[in-house]
Order: sequence, then C-alpha cells, then structure tokens
Amino acid sequence: FFFQAEDGIRDYKVTGVQTCALPISFSKCHAELDLMSRSHQTTLRGRGYRTADLSLIEGAGLSSGYIAVLVLALYLNSPQAQSLYPRHRLLWLVCGVLMYWISRIWLKAKRGELTDDPIVFAFRDPASRWLGIVVIVLVCVACLA
Repeated sequence: FFFQAEDGIRDYKVTGVQTCALPISFSKCHAELDLMSRSHQTTLRGRGYRTADLSLIEGAGLSSGYIAVLVLALYLNSPQAQSLYPRHRLLWLVCGVLMYWISRIWLKAKRGELTDDPIVFAFRDPASRWLGIVVIVLVCVACLA
C-alpha cells in the first residue's frame, strides 16, 4: 500500500508515495536516547546523536509522521487515486487511523514505554494490531467496485 518515494517508484499505479518509516525510525532513536538519559549516559557508541538531542528527535519524529499522513491525504485527493479505488473516500479514514497510531507510538515513546523496536512493538501491541487490521479492511473495501 505505501512505498517510499526514494525507492524509485514513480508509476501512477503505485498507491502511495511514503511510509511512516521516518517517524518510526525517529521513535526508535528516541527510545534509545531516553534509555541513555535514564542511565546518565550522554553518547552511544556507533550513533551520531546524544541525549541533548532528545527534544529535537521528538519534534522531528512527530512532525515527519504527520507530514507522512499529509502526503497520503494529498495522494488520496489526486485523480490517480480516485481512478484506482472505486470507493476512494473510505481511504480518508486511513489518515485518521495513521494519525492516531503515530500519536500513540510517540506517546508511548515519551512515557518510556517503547523499549523495543517500533515494528516489534506494533506486532506485539494489541491496539496496533487492531489498527493494522482496520487499515487493511478499509483498503480492501475501497478496492471493491
């Protein structure tokens, strides 16, 4: 459903242009920095960031997540998306689901509850699994003629 624009996928038939990969990677970085901060470390070997970067990572992560949803919304408003999905209006609900999920991931990260890789967390977290199912159902129903 979502593809990175950097992957070279430029065909109008591709159903998206960006994933939530950037905000997810920022949330992993945030979790690592938060753990470092709690253990009174300032730097982590092999990483180019420090605990002083925590607030910058938070802002960049949240804003990149919301911008990813904006990119999806812009795509959904395009003639290409409307021609590919007979029930394209249902896909607007995906934007709301993603906004909620990105906010939830960042809330967990801010509270120090995101100690795992965010992808692993999403598969283990019941709410994330349900949200994923909702997105899949919405996309499938939007494809029906």
